[in-house]
Amino acid sequence: MANPITHCLDRLSLADNVKVKQRAEEFQGKLTNTPNKIFEKGPNLKPVICIQLAYESLKNYDWDMKLGAQLAGCTLSAYESVLRIVRQQLNLQNKVTLDMLAVALGSTTMLTHANDLWQDFSTNYLNKLTGAKKLNAQKELEDSCWKGAIMYICAKSFGVSVEIKMTCMKI
Repeated sequence: MANPITHCLDRLSLADNVKVKQRAEEFQGKLTNTPNKIFEKGPNLKPVICIQLAYESLKNYDWDMKLGAQLAGCTLSAYESVLRIVRQQLNLQNKVTLDMLAVALGSTTMLTHANDLWQDFSTNYLNKLTGAKKLNAQKELEDSCWKGAIMYICAKSFGVSVEIKMTCMKI
């Protein structure tokens, strides 16, 4: 049988992307110790998840979860569940960045303003704190909800229609 990663990349029109293929094969190698029972929900589940992780690791944020689930041969909820398990197994934290949110919202033009607002906010917020409170606040600012709030504020001020709950859930 042909390489399932190659087959899935072909179906996703990513066959020419050598970096994605190499990275997907690396992820597949890292999953050798993961029980196969996890991937029984779909015939192509393992290779598609490896491809998604590879795609995202190369700073591509426009992955279509529905298409991934369809190609994997399972439901969207099963796909998301296995993806969450695999990320935990590989100790991959899905950090949300302003870049990711801008792409997901389809409005990268406000990214520079969002970055400026984030810089101003985080600097001013941390400057008001001292000691242990400042250290805790620095860790707290790594949570994705803060960046989501910044993008929401920018989107509202630019008049961009935002379904922020659904967009953030996809990411």
